[in-house]
Amino acid sequence: MKELFEKETLAKLMLFSYIDNLDTDSFAVKDIEKQFDLTYFRANKLLGLLIEDFKTMELDDYFFISKNKSKYIYKKNCLDSINRLIWKYGRESYLFSLLDYFLKNGMNTKEIMENYSYYHYVSVSYSYVIKNKLEAFLEMHQMNFLVENVSESKLRIFLAQIYFYIFKNYENPFSAEEWTTAQAFIEELQELKVIEPIEKLKKTKLLYYCLVSFFRVENKQNSGDEVLLVSTDERYMEPIILSYRKFAENRDEVKTEDVITLINYLRVNHYLFQEKDSSLKKENDLMQLTRNLLTTVGIEQPDEKLNNQLYELLFKFSYYKDSLLDGHFYVILDFFFDGFGQEAERILQFLRNKETIAVIGNQAESQQLLLETLLLIINSQAYRNQKQAITITIDFTLGEEYNKYIANNIVHLPFVTLKVDNQYSAQTDIYLSDVLSEVVESEYLIWNSPPSSKDWKVFGNLVSKIYGMRNSL
Repeated sequence: MKELFEKETLAKLMLFSYIDNLDTDSFAVKDIEKQFDLTYFRANKLLGLLIEDFKTMELDDYFFISKNKSKYIYKKNCLDSINRLIWKYGRESYLFSLLDYFLKNGMNTKEIMENYSYYHYVSVSYSYVIKNKLEAFLEMHQMNFLVENVSESKLRIFLAQIYFYIFKNYENPFSAEEWTTAQAFIEELQELKVIEPIEKLKKTKLLYYCLVSFFRVENKQNSGDEVLLVSTDERYMEPIILSYRKFAENRDEVKTEDVITLINYLRVNHYLFQEKDSSLKKENDLMQLTRNLLTTVGIEQPDEKLNNQLYELLFKFSYYKDSLLDGHFYVILDFFFDGFGQEAERILQFLRNKETIAVIGNQAESQQLLLETLLLIINSQAYRNQKQAITITIDFTLGEEYNKYIANNIVHLPFVTLKVDNQYSAQTDIYLSDVLSEVVESEYLIWNSPPSSKDWKVFGNLVSKIYGMRNSL
């Protein structure tokens, strides 16, 4: 995904992600030098370009960087995130604009290139430079549909991901009529009980997928030989064919294979209405891979739910092998590594394994797959069952209600299983108070009342330390 951005644009995105994740509001150019291994000149220039983009792209309503002597101060109002910057940069990407033009206007011809050059105000020669870069990007994912036939099932999700990761709900990159048609198609599928009621962002993903599919069919790029992943999904064929032909512009171009491709997409991505009534047929290599993952991470007694969730995730990456993009390439994972560093490292070890790569491709650099896998594991009952709770004893001078307030904040922290009480005992792991009234043998922290952000950070580090010592996998 990151290859869609020019080198300097990507550098600005990564710089913003770094600044946005700092523990403090202030930073210096030397911090950027160290983080990205840049010269002072390059780091200073990059920061200046980012600040200028905030102004020219009207982002300073959300993010603001100002200079204060030798330091810079970063402020935000928390009304938006780095996704707004990705949208602004993505919509200006020449690689994306040419990809978008090919999807909507037909295949690779001299006339198409000349028209693109005219409408995007670039020379014909430069449009071919862009095309060469675009083909290199597509080749990376074995998706170069400009020069060869590729799997339609993979290409459609590949293109839909690009639209979603750039635009999300910030802007509609299709015409109002096209967008309305896709919405009506999805609404009819819901009325026919083909798909479940879905939340907004998941619906947006499906909208982009349907729009990409409509354009591919319109340009006579139909799916090849496809079979249903689940035989009982045959029940969805007739209603979807009728709806597809109702809303597709060239209804006669819709083939049965296009409908099968759509049903399989709905199945793998959990949209189907009666999905729980049937499931994917278990494949031996993926079943073994699921067992390998659980063993590597150290889950001794996995339950059926976790087994199925991990199997389905690995199946998705196997089925769409090489075509799933890392939409979270910019995420700094320190938050997760601080709390679940051992688990994350074990997952990375699994992803680097040659047996894993043979089945799902090389996903060792995919932060999205790492996060999805980690979250499935740490949210599972099987994981919680084998983790020893860390006991926190809370005793502040402000009394019982204040103790409850702190306890309510602590138990919702996304670290590990925490147990809170108000009576110090031999089971206490951390004693938490605003005054040390007696000698304690456990770890202890003396906080301000109320606690500062630094107090919380020290607490989190201590919890992670105890967790790592006790629950070493």
